[in-house]
Amino acid sequence: MMFIRPVEHKDLPGLMELARSAASGGVGLTSLPINEDRLQKRIARSVLSFSGELDRADHGYVFVLEDSENGKVAGICAVEAAVGLKEPWYNYRIGTIVHASEELGVYSRHETLFLSNDHTGYSELCTLYLHPDYRVKRNG
Repeated sequence: MMFIRPVEHKDLPGLMELARSAASGGVGLTSLPINEDRLQKRIARSVLSFSGELDRADHGYVFVLEDSENGKVAGICAVEAAVGLKEPWYNYRIGTIVHASEELGVYSRHETLFLSNDHTGYSELCTLYLHPDYRVKRNG
């Protein structure tokens, strides 16, 4: 049986295996680095978040998908409780720029990306990864 639970300190080796698996395709995930120190800090932050020991701006919750038959960490997901409260967090929105002059006979319309921070304080779902061996039976 598969179940989702909060990450624990004992999950570090399993997360390292997931990180290696994610990087094996050549790209990896920026939020799942092959770096024990960074992953250990992320685990510690999640444990403190669940215990209510951090400010809201610092809350980050990490969950693992565990295979109960062998105890293997099969996947990971996380929620950042409130982005952009302590460090900038930017996003883009699609908009339209129009340049028009009847006198000059000019009219041009261009879709463009606008830098924004409209989502400051919002929650973000992140770090979604499922080990390739477990991409079966609707696990994802």
